[in-house]
Amino acid sequence: MKSLMRVLVGGALLSLAVACGSEKTPADAPAGEDLEAGSDASVSPGPSSSIAGGTEARIPISVVIEAVMESAGTPPEERAELGVLLAGYVAVLEARLGAGASENPQAMAYREQAMQALREGDLEEVERALERAVESERNAAIGDATEARLQAASETLEQLALVSLLGLDYEGAVARYYEAAEVLPPDADLSRANVLIELGAMQLRAEQSEAARDPFEEALRLRKRRLGNLHPEVAAGFVQLGDAYQASGALDRAETLYQRALDIHGSAGSIDSENAAEAKEKLIGVYRLQGKDTDADALAGMSGNV
Repeated sequence: MKSLMRVLVGGALLSLAVACGSEKTPADAPAGEDLEAGSDASVSPGPSSSIAGGTEARIPISVVIEAVMESAGTPPEERAELGVLLAGYVAVLEARLGAGASENPQAMAYREQAMQALREGDLEEVERALERAVESERNAAIGDATEARLQAASETLEQLALVSLLGLDYEGAVARYYEAAEVLPPDADLSRANVLIELGAMQLRAEQSEAARDPFEEALRLRKRRLGNLHPEVAAGFVQLGDAYQASGALDRAETLYQRALDIHGSAGSIDSENAAEAKEKLIGVYRLQGKDTDADALAGMSGNV
């Protein structure tokens, strides 16, 4: 199934490119412009994407997504949500490919190949090029295991996770994210935590809330080890973990985690921050779901975010 979807996604993009008279995209074509689909109930024609298009033939991302879902036989009632999701993955992947940096010229060349393949809709070639980039970074790190080289390998593995998601290969994406976390230097706690947070967020979007707990818990542990217990980023980690528990229906546990986040913000002097406001709103929401309207009203009526 995952191979079929990968072929369908890549093939649909490529066939659209050929139909528009643009088999090849200039290497200097603008990247990352207006890639997100609309947030309304349907994927309507919208901004143009640089994928598979030069200045004369640019394919609206909404058209690309509709072709992908048509080829995959996606039921009409599921297309709006899946279309927005795919548009987001395309946008993030193209932006990261365009912003990637490395001390390894060979790895950078492979990333440029991946960008070109993405613009042509060839996800199989995107994957192959990025795998070569990872291998190149790892080989270079054998003799010179600098943090920069290992960080570049990790970032490329995250890009490969996005390719897996575009092919609707959920298990493959999870494996790529864990690999991206493991390849980092032993003392890169915060970078590893960021990768795990991205994995957990992806699992939440995929409605795998129980699976999301593990990466969020590990990320929280790493942040506490590096930053201490009373830091705003640690508070944010409690909110993320609370989201996973709330999504799986464990409201009492989510309440405890959101409250812990607010307590940390109070102790850390960040109680007026946007993150603290988010924790407060989520705690109010959990109170309402639990039928604790009195507690919710009391918290909502407090001045500031306490």
